[in-house]
Amino acid sequence: MKKMLIAGILLLPGALVLAQSNTESAKTEVTVKTGTSLDYDVNSNGQLTPLTMKIFIPDEGGIGFEFSVGDMTGKFINSREGLEKGSNTNWDEPYQGEERKLGPDQTLAIFSKAFLKDLKQNKKAKYDGSLWQLKDLPKGSELILDNKATPDAIYMESENGSTKYWILNNEDYPLMLKVEGNQKGPDLILKAVH
Repeated sequence: MKKMLIAGILLLPGALVLAQSNTESAKTEVTVKTGTSLDYDVNSNGQLTPLTMKIFIPDEGGIGFEFSVGDMTGKFINSREGLEKGSNTNWDEPYQGEERKLGPDQTLAIFSKAFLKDLKQNKKAKYDGSLWQLKDLPKGSELILDNKATPDAIYMESENGSTKYWILNNEDYPLMLKVEGNQKGPDLILKAVH
């Protein structure tokens, strides 16, 4: 159960506020904001577990997440440096009541701005020691939040195509929205935003 919670927490995006666009083909604008809660389904070996995450912006910068899954709660704080140029995800197991401050090369539930920029410019980039390739979003795989909103997401795959990520297309906060085929933990999908 702990490993399922760990990986789910590590891959979960921060808070989102939705605003529908006026044009039919445009994506939903997503804004990162303190206090927004996100509901995810975490899938570990076919077992679905609900996870709620709430975003906060620390005074020192970066981005933080308060998580709640079952009876376990805690906080993770991505440093300003990690958010800017991190290249590794922190996969350490969480514990009840923990307040984990991540190092300058680490992120959790979000990719660094430098990674997103590199991925978009070069169509590939390294993170967590793996090469990721930017791909067109496969037809029919768009995320639908609250059964109505489609966020502006970019899509990437591992070099061998076995792991897939949907990432918020936001230069300031490239949040992880969905993961399939995760080699380091369970799969997940963002279902609702409050």
